[in-house]
Amino acid sequence: MPGTHTSERGCMNSVEFPVISERLFHLMADNILDGLAIIEGERVVYVNSRLCDITGYTRAELLNLDNFRLIAPGLRKNFKRDFGRHDASRMSEEKEFEIRRKDGMPVFIHNRHSHLLDDTGAHILYHFEIITDITDRKQAEENLRALNQELEKRVEERTAALKATNEQLRERERELEAQAKSLEDLNAALRVLLHKGEQDKKELEERTVLNVQELVLPYLDRLLQHAGDYTQRETLKVIRSNLADIVAPFGRALSLGRSRLTHKELQIANLIQQGMTSKEIACLLHVSERTITTHRDNIRKKIGLKSQKANLRTYLLSMG
Repeated sequence: MPGTHTSERGCMNSVEFPVISERLFHLMADNILDGLAIIEGERVVYVNSRLCDITGYTRAELLNLDNFRLIAPGLRKNFKRDFGRHDASRMSEEKEFEIRRKDGMPVFIHNRHSHLLDDTGAHILYHFEIITDITDRKQAEENLRALNQELEKRVEERTAALKATNEQLRERERELEAQAKSLEDLNAALRVLLHKGEQDKKELEERTVLNVQELVLPYLDRLLQHAGDYTQRETLKVIRSNLADIVAPFGRALSLGRSRLTHKELQIANLIQQGMTSKEIACLLHVSERTITTHRDNIRKKIGLKSQKANLRTYLLSMG
C-alpha cells in the first residue's frame, strides 16, 4: 500500500475534521468488530485497530504496506494490480479470499467494499474496505465438509458391506434352494425305493406263503397219509405245524384268484418247473398221465401261453 502521512491516532490528513467529530469517529471505528481501511485514490489513509488485530501489522506498517502483499500468494494472480479501483456506478461489492498475517499464518476474510462519490457523482473520493475475519467459520465449514466426506465414505463402505452381505445371503439362499431341490429329489428317489421295497417285501411274503401252502404242505399231507410209523407221523406233524407258524406272520394267505390257477394246477406247475415229465408227475400224484396232460393244457391257457410250440417249463421258469 502506498504510504501517506497520518496523525499518531491514524486519522486522515487529507480531510479536515472538527475535533469532536474526529474523536467520535476514532471511538466508533476502533470499537467495531470488523477491520476498516479508508483509501483515497491509491493511498491507504486510515486503518482501525481491529484491522491491525486481523493482519498482525501495526497501523504504521499497514499505511506503508503494499496491500497486494496481504493477499495469499496463490491467489494474487486472480487480483488486478490496481486493487482498490472500482466502478463508480457499483456502490458496493463483496469478496471472500485468503490473506497472510505478518507472522505468515493464513486468515480468511470477507471483504465488503463501498465508496464515497463527489458532488457530481462521477468521481470516487474515498474507498471503504470493511474486513471480517471468517477464519473460524471457514475452519468450521472445512471441518463440516470433512465430516460429511467421512460420513459419505462410511455410508459408501457400509452400503458396499451391506451389498456384499446381501449378495452372500442371496448366494446362500440359492445354495439352500439347490440343497432343498436335491433333498426333494432324494426323498422322491427314497420313496420310490421304499415303495419298491414294500412291493418286493409283499411279493416275497406272498411267494413264501404260496410256496409253503401250495408246494410244500400238500406233500407233507400226502406223507402223513402214507406214514405207517407213529414217530414219522408225529415228526411230520411237527414239521407241518412249524411251517404254518413260519408263514403265519406274513399276514393273510395268498389269494389264489390272482394267479387264477387251482391248488392242483399250482402243484403241477411247480413240478414242471423242476423238470419232471407228465408221466413222472402222474406217478407221483397217483393220477393218470391223461389227467396231467389236461392240467398242462389248462395251465397254458390261464397263463396266456397260446403258442403250442412254446416250451411250458421254459416259460414257467421265466416267470420266476
